[in-house]
Amino acid sequence: MKSSRLLWSVILTVALLTTLIFIYGFVNAIQTVVYPGGSNLTTPEEEFIEDISPSDEEIVILSLGDSLTEGTGDKTQNGYVGVVRELLEEKENKPVYLRPFAVDGYTTDQLLDFIMTQSGTRTTIKEANLILMTIGGNDMFSPGNEIIIDSARESMSPALENLKKIFSEIHTLNSEADIIYVGLFNPFTEIDEDGEISLFVQEWNNEVFKITTGYKQALFIPTYDLFYKNTKNYLSSDVYHPNEEGYKRIGERIVNALQ
Repeated sequence: MKSSRLLWSVILTVALLTTLIFIYGFVNAIQTVVYPGGSNLTTPEEEFIEDISPSDEEIVILSLGDSLTEGTGDKTQNGYVGVVRELLEEKENKPVYLRPFAVDGYTTDQLLDFIMTQSGTRTTIKEANLILMTIGGNDMFSPGNEIIIDSARESMSPALENLKKIFSEIHTLNSEADIIYVGLFNPFTEIDEDGEISLFVQEWNNEVFKITTGYKQALFIPTYDLFYKNTKNYLSSDVYHPNEEGYKRIGERIVNALQ
C-alpha cells in the first residue's frame, strides 16, 4: 500500500513539473512573438562589408560613372580605364585588378543612387585603392540633341549637388583610396563657333575642381586641352566619345599624375 502511494506521489510530482515546464515555454514563446527583442545577428550585406580596407599588396581599380568611363567609342573596349590598368601593371610590381561599375547614359542622380543602395558597389568602394570616375555630361548634354546652353546651365546646379554627395559618400566609405575625376572636354568644337559651349564646359570643370580640393585623396584630371582643335583625330565615329587614341591620351595623363 505504501509503495502504491509513493508511486502515485512520484507520478503527480513529475506531471506537475512537466506542466510547469510547458507553461513556462508557452509563455516565453508568446513573449518572443509579441515583444521580440533585439538581435546581435547581422544581415549578409552587413557582414560582407565589415572591416574591409584597401590592401598594399595589390591595386584594385574601381571605375564609376557613365559611357566615358565604360569606354564607349573604343573598338578595343579598353577605354581610359584599361589604359590606366595596363600602365600601372607595367610600372608597379603588384597585381592590378579592375572592378568596372560604369553604365552608359548614367547621370549624377543615378550614380548617387547606385552608390547609396547597392551593397556590392559599397563593398568594392571599401576595398579599392584607386577610383576612376566621369559623370555629369549626360546631365547637361545628350548626343544627337540640340545643345542649349541655358538648359544645360539649369541642369548644372543639381548635378553639382549630386556630385558633392557622391564624393562625400565615397570618402566616408574609403578615405584612403585615390579618387580621380576625369574632367569634361568639348566634343562640339566644330559647331561651337562663338566658343559658348567651351566656356560652359570650362565652367563645369572649374566647379568640379573646387569639389575635389576638399578631399586630400581626390584629384581632378583635365582633358579639355587633349581634344581642343583635335576632335577629328581623337573622337570616335559618333563624334562624341573618344576613340582609342583619345582614351589613350586620357589614361596616360592619369597615370602621369598618379606617378
